[in-house]
Amino acid sequence: MNWVIEPARIKEVETKAGALGLSPEDYLSEYEPEFGPISFEDLVGLTQYVRQVFSGQGNLSS
Repeated sequence: MNWVIEPARIKEVETKAGALGLSPEDYLSEYEPEFGPISFEDLVGLTQYVRQVFSGQGNLSS
């Protein structure tokens, strides 16, 4: 099994995208183009958090 980290927004637009014959990713690209850069920026913060947790400097419950 492969795990994927994806924004919740992908699931939120799934029905709208399907109605237009688009994948959720294509829908966001066409109708919410600002979403991509924002979500990639969030990945930087997630990466930093995961590094802190695995180095013992972070707290999983925070």
